[in-house]
Amino acid sequence: YADRIVAMKAGEIVAVGPPAEVITADLLREVFAIEASIVTDPQTGLPLVLPIRAIGTAATQSAVALAPAEVRHERQLAAAVRLAS
Repeated sequence: YADRIVAMKAGEIVAVGPPAEVITADLLREVFAIEASIVTDPQTGLPLVLPIRAIGTAATQSAVALAPAEVRHERQLAAAVRLAS
């Protein structure tokens, strides 16, 4: 889990901040080229990404970097990347 995440696309930072502010449907479309539902995890109160489908090829060129000491949602974001690739 992370207190702060950085979303990047084509080597450029697209968004930085707390997961609840950064992880949005618009960001997932823009950075990962996926449609996804975002729900609140009932245990943590943090966003949980439920990928629906890939919508393009831009996702294979995207990356998410997480603050090194604060890796919490890495699995959820990695799942979104795997779905889109």
